[in-house]
Amino acid sequence: RHVVGLCWDITNERRQVERARHNASLLRTLGLALPGAIYLLDLVTHKVEFIGGDADDRRQKWRKGAEEAGSLAVENFFHPDDHEKAVRHWQELASLKDGEVTSIDYRILNPDGEYRRHMNRETVFRRNEAGEVELVLGVSEDISQQDRAEQEVRELSQRILNLQAEEQRRIAQEFHDSTGQHLVAAGLALGRAQLGRAAAVDIDAENVRLLAAI
Repeated sequence: RHVVGLCWDITNERRQVERARHNASLLRTLGLALPGAIYLLDLVTHKVEFIGGDADDRRQKWRKGAEEAGSLAVENFFHPDDHEKAVRHWQELASLKDGEVTSIDYRILNPDGEYRRHMNRETVFRRNEAGEVELVLGVSEDISQQDRAEQEVRELSQRILNLQAEEQRRIAQEFHDSTGQHLVAAGLALGRAQLGRAAAVDIDAENVRLLAAI
């Protein structure tokens, strides 16, 4: 029996990973904001490895579960409607150019059992000997709060527009009522003027008649 093995020197890649982890730790020490998650995605096995990012104990446990899920991570942690989207995205990542950054959003199940929208930005981390993309470096941010803030802004804008439209209708109605009142008043005044002229004509006619009788 014979055993065939393949040895791959990943010293450089591991150094880059350790450097990324060190930089993340340094940023945390300095009190600077970290991305939600920094990860490596294997396009061959579809496994993910988290190498940094801001996370408490619950999120660390969640990440460990996602790593252990391997290729089933998408099925277990992504919204069902995003499964096909993820598969299509993996195919697109295979044609990613070096230095190119691509973005995509997913609804991901968080430790509280709630699906939250995340924005993932990814770039090529390593290629194999054939030049094919093998590892992708990614950063994931929870943008659900941002979505809610944008929705609140849209709702506020709509309420303002509704108030403006209502005010315009009110002003138009008041103008219409005021114009109607002015027209009625003008009509009454005109009617009185016409009656006055008619009365004056009658008086003049009577005076003529009296003069003619003298």
